[in-house]
Amino acid sequence: MRDIEFTRQLRDVNLTQCLTFLAVAEIGSFRGAAERLHISQSALSVQVRQMERALGVPLLHRTTRSVVLTAQGQVAQAALRRICGDLDRMVKDFREEAALHKGFLSVAVLPSLAATLLPQVVTGFGAAHPGIEVRLRDADSKAIVAMLRGGDVDMGILSRNAALDGYLFTPLFEDEFLVVVPREGHPLSARR
Repeated sequence: MRDIEFTRQLRDVNLTQCLTFLAVAEIGSFRGAAERLHISQSALSVQVRQMERALGVPLLHRTTRSVVLTAQGQVAQAALRRICGDLDRMVKDFREEAALHKGFLSVAVLPSLAATLLPQVVTGFGAAHPGIEVRLRDADSKAIVAMLRGGDVDMGILSRNAALDGYLFTPLFEDEFLVVVPREGHPLSARR
């Protein structure tokens, strides 16, 4: 099982050590890196030594005046820049998505509403949340319920009489239905 071996090799290297090493590598001094990270120089040295011990190779060549990357240190710096950059982007994306700044919103809606009311609502939502892409799926109430239960959509807009136990309903509007008949000659035209 290669994944288990991979995990064992990484067990003794942590993110704090990686970020500490990157700070030293980029600044070129323990003192400057410690100041940037707001930790003591001795704590910083311990983190770097632990990382070197865990990896089994020296990453830095230390002199009294400077710090120079070893060949392995250069490889580690390049790899950790990529890894930390990817991790930083992932965290940023998740936070933006959680704050409704970025992502997708999938909505199942009755066809009559998809054609009439929803275009204005989606346009307004898009202006307020430009990073969120709204994906509409029109379907009848029964299909909307199935999509919600299956996790295929984030929300549904349907009639109240749909059987959806365990879901929160928020009324959007009440609709008024009218009977329309000709004024003259229809049996119901005399009634108002």
